Amino acid sequence: MYNSEWILMKNQIIQKAVALMGQLQESLQESLQGWHLPEEWLQPGAKISRGERYEGLPYVILDFPRFFSQQGVFACRSLFWWGHYFTCTLHLSGKFLIRYRPLLWANVEYLQQQDWWVSCSEEEWTHQVHESKDYRPLTYITPDAFWAFLMKRRFLKLVKTYPLREWSGFVAFAVENYSQLLSCLGMAPDNNHS
Repeated sequence: MYNSEWILMKNQIIQKAVALMGQLQESLQESLQGWHLPEEWLQPGAKISRGERYEGLPYVILDFPRFFSQQGVFACRSLFWWGHYFTCTLHLSGKFLIRYRPLLWANVEYLQQQDWWVSCSEEEWTHQVHESKDYRPLTYITPDAFWAFLMKRRFLKLVKTYPLREWSGFVAFAVENYSQLLSCLGMAPDNNHS
């Protein structure tokens, strides 16, 4: 408690994480120009939030593109979680899950090849990928089982992690992976996988 240096360093790292999420938002906005995304997902703009206590540790979140309503959630959520990793998550629920289920199922083998993980939890807002049984590799699920899984879920979260020690590569990693996902949902200008 007599050493203020580590708190100052922590604050500096969080500021850098917020700036990194700002860079990611700009890169996503630029790379998605001309894509077939509903305007309502881009209209609210990006939301960067931060906190001190996700499982007791600081975090920074970027939601972009995003749409949260009583009818459903569509969000590309990027997370910096202190001491763990970055994540890229596609979060769908309600009318968006119903709408995109067929395309997700049609592209499941592609998504498996790209090493996506899927949430199996009943808790919609967990982000612990490797530390719990809430997520598992999509490769563990056969296409037929994935269809049954999609039909019974009230939400779907596909996620990839990225190591904190490779900080400088996260923006490119996230743009590439969100492009993969949005392409699978038929939003790319040419509707092909990137």
